[in-house]
Amino acid sequence: MNVERVLADDVIHFFFGIRQRQDDTTGSWYFTSGGDKYILFVVLLQELHMVAHVRVQLFQWNDVVEVDDEHDGKLGKAYRTSRNSFCAIRTFYILAVDIFQIMKRLIFSIAFFSCFTAHAQVESLRKQIQDLVGPVKADIGIAIKILEGDDTLTFHGSRRYPMQSVFKFPLAMAMMGRVDQGKFSLGQKIGLNKSEYFPTHSPLAKKYPEGSADVTLGEMVYATVSVSDNVGCDAMFRLLGGPTVVEDYVRSLGVKDMMIAYNEREMHSDWNIPFKNWSTPYAMLRLLEVFHEGKKLSDASYDFLWKAMVESPSGPKRIRAGIPSEIVVAHKTGTGGRNEQGVLGALNDAAIVVLPDGRHLGIVVFVTKSLEPDGDLEAIMAAVAKAAFEFYSSGKH
Repeated sequence: MNVERVLADDVIHFFFGIRQRQDDTTGSWYFTSGGDKYILFVVLLQELHMVAHVRVQLFQWNDVVEVDDEHDGKLGKAYRTSRNSFCAIRTFYILAVDIFQIMKRLIFSIAFFSCFTAHAQVESLRKQIQDLVGPVKADIGIAIKILEGDDTLTFHGSRRYPMQSVFKFPLAMAMMGRVDQGKFSLGQKIGLNKSEYFPTHSPLAKKYPEGSADVTLGEMVYATVSVSDNVGCDAMFRLLGGPTVVEDYVRSLGVKDMMIAYNEREMHSDWNIPFKNWSTPYAMLRLLEVFHEGKKLSDASYDFLWKAMVESPSGPKRIRAGIPSEIVVAHKTGTGGRNEQGVLGALNDAAIVVLPDGRHLGIVVFVTKSLEPDGDLEAIMAAVAKAAFEFYSSGKH
């Protein structure tokens, strides 16, 4: 007997309680059922008729099942005589021959339907975000992803945006990498010279106004990431060998589409220079993902940087504002001023949000080239974060 058909019989029996027999006298095929399961069997075939090339129709009167076998044009009938029936269906052998094709296509159909459903759900989030950002007169780039998953939702995900202080996140990763290599230590004293000070945001410069201070590297990294200290940032660039060293480090992680060519002092000298320190939203999201995977830094270095990002008070009206206060958010913001025409340089935020189920949601929102008030743009950033958080924390995605 054909091995495929024997295996098919076992599959049918397992799922539907139906066994196949052949009458020695008439040559007809019999399907014995322990109840009404064969009705479910017929209904399944009815659903699969386009795949299996078998048309099945179940008539309610007289409990007649008609089977039209398109392979040889023959017609068979089966009659249900009782609830525990013995039914015969002539020419039904075609099912046994094709059972594996049916099952394979059924599995494929289920997988396809699941993917299609998931895609449709993500598209609903895309439309929601599009409705939020579409009317805004600004260049907005967005990248969103469950960092443990595969699918990424982006708006202008491959477009270049000025990072501004978001570049301090890859800078800090590069520094912590050197710490892991033993080239630096967080307890190491770093001299801050007053010649490195310039008019800018720097809690370190305020803390040590006379310069010539010995600051631990740990304090410097924390200040650079958590409170976005610009003097500490440039001191870190100096220690590492310049911005291009950080860019090379990022590329070594497999992250492309990010350029780091200038430090903070240089960016402060010309409104246009920050546009040369750029990243795509997708590249920054990918860097967040690499960081989250925890394979490039030691546990101690990861925990130190994570703490600095979680405790950052910067940008409270951006991504943080769209997330419930009890939810952990680790992020790095970036802000660029406006030019003489009032055009915004940048309002940025890159975050990892810990969802209630323990998964991690990466959100990157870059905003540039807008005349809209900062407050309105930050409200849009918060609304995008809120939509993403609610979508992925609903337990359905």
